[in-house]
Amino acid sequence: MNLTDDEFERDMEQNIIVRSYSTISRATPTVLEWHTVTRATEKYLPYLHSMLNPAERELFSQDCIKGTRALWCAKRALETAKELYSSGLHNGNGDAFRHAYWNALMKDSIGGDWAKKWGDAHETAPGPELEKQMDLFNNELGRTLSPSSDAVRDAIRSGKGRRLVGNALVPTNNAGEA
Repeated sequence: MNLTDDEFERDMEQNIIVRSYSTISRATPTVLEWHTVTRATEKYLPYLHSMLNPAERELFSQDCIKGTRALWCAKRALETAKELYSSGLHNGNGDAFRHAYWNALMKDSIGGDWAKKWGDAHETAPGPELEKQMDLFNNELGRTLSPSSDAVRDAIRSGKGRRLVGNALVPTNNAGEA
């Protein structure tokens, strides 16, 4: 598939995320719903596999519906974080918000156990250890919160999350808000 990232995102949103997320709102999808999402997802697997780390690919292969929902939650969390934080989304309050909100959304969408699996799997990718600790902390925080951007933002503002300043994890605050 030779799509640009923008073309892929639009196509995937129309053909998988929006359709399957709105169609499969029950905990137990029908065989037809499962088949529809599985067939639509197969078209994107080569591209998705290039975006996901091995642990995420394994989770996606175990349950493509939950995988689709986890990706939808990640997309929504990223878009919301970009709207709320003007100072960037790397290692600061915006990053803490994004991780916490993603996990809050996933807990509501795919359940706490699967949200933890996805949050942990995402952090198996290579990267600085302190950043992983920060992300895992904020992922766990998110799973304790309501899936409301206001609730997550309040938690970040009040210092419940963690961000990196220099080589130290410190409590979050309201710095960098748009």
